[in-house]
Amino acid sequence: MKQISEAQDSAQEPAPSPQADVGWRSVLNRWAPIGVTACMIVGVAKTVAEPLLRPVQWMTYEEDDFFYYLKIAQNLAHGHGSTFNGIVPTNGYHPLWLMALTILSFFTGNPKLIHLFLAVTTYAATLATYFLSRALIRISGAGDLIANALAVYVALYSIHIFTGGMEVVLTVPLVLAVLLAAQHRSFWQKGLWQSACLGVLVSAMALSRLDTVLLAGLMLLSVLVHPALRRSVRASNAAGLAVGLTPLALYFLSNRIWFDTWLPVSGMAKQMKFNHAPSAPAIMSLLGKQHSQLLSVVPVVVAILLLPAMYKRLTEMQKALYPVALIFPFFICCCSRA
Repeated sequence: MKQISEAQDSAQEPAPSPQADVGWRSVLNRWAPIGVTACMIVGVAKTVAEPLLRPVQWMTYEEDDFFYYLKIAQNLAHGHGSTFNGIVPTNGYHPLWLMALTILSFFTGNPKLIHLFLAVTTYAATLATYFLSRALIRISGAGDLIANALAVYVALYSIHIFTGGMEVVLTVPLVLAVLLAAQHRSFWQKGLWQSACLGVLVSAMALSRLDTVLLAGLMLLSVLVHPALRRSVRASNAAGLAVGLTPLALYFLSNRIWFDTWLPVSGMAKQMKFNHAPSAPAIMSLLGKQHSQLLSVVPVVVAILLLPAMYKRLTEMQKALYPVALIFPFFICCCSRA
C-alpha cells in the first residue's frame, strides 16, 4: 500500500514545463554571448595593460625582430632611408607593419609610448580576431554559443603571438576579414568599386605578411576552378579586383626599382634550396616544438577531418575557401625553409 501511495503522489507532481525549458535556453542563448564578449573586452584589456604597470624593461616583452623593424622605421622617419645600419639599404621586412611603425616614429621615439602603441595594437587586434572569427563561425552555420566559444579560443591563442611586436598582429585579423568579406558576394559582386574594396583588403593582407600572397592565389584558383563561382564573376568584378590589388603591384615594382629584386632579400634567403621539394628543416622544426605548442594544430586537424561531413551544408564560396584556408598552414610549412 505504501508503494502504491508513493506512486500516486509522484504521478500527481507536475511535469517540467516545456515552455520553462525553452525560456531558460532562450535566456542562455541571449545573454551568454553578451557575457562572454564583456569578459573578453575586460580580460584582454587587463592582459595587455599588465606589462605597462610592471617595473620591468619593456624590451623583454618583444621579439628580437621587432627591434630590427623599429630601427628601420626610425631611419625612414628621420630621412635616412630604408636601412638598418644607416649604410646598407634593405627591404627585408613585411611592408604594412613597417609603415605603421614608421608613422609612429614620425611622432615619438619614447620607449614608453612605443610600448603603449604595441599594447593598444595588441588589444585592438585581439578583439578584432574575436569578433571576426565569431562572425565567420556564425556564417558557417554554428549557433551563438558554439561560435562564441570557438572565437574565444581563437582570440586567446592569438594574443600570445600578438604580444611579440611582429607583423602577425595585422595578418591574422586581415586573413579573417578577407575570408569573411569574400563570402558577402551580394556586396563585392555589385560592380567595379565594390570588387575593388575586396581587392584592397586582399592587398592589405598580403602586405601585412608577404607569404599570404600564396594564400590569396590559392583562394582565387579555388574560386575559378569552381564552375558556379567562375560563371558568377563578371568582367567588372575582375577589373575591380585588379584595381584593388594595385598597392601590392606597386610594392613589388618599388622593390624592383630601388632594390633590384622583386621580393625581400630576407624572404629569398629563407627560400634558398636546390629543388622544389618540401623543406625538411621546416618540418623538423615543427616536430621539434614542445607538445603544448603542437596542441594548437589539433583544432585545425579536427576541422579538416570534419570538413567532408559538413561539406554539403556549406555555401558555394565556403566550399571553395575553407579547404584552402585549413590546408594552407601545412602547405606553407612544407614549402618554407624556416
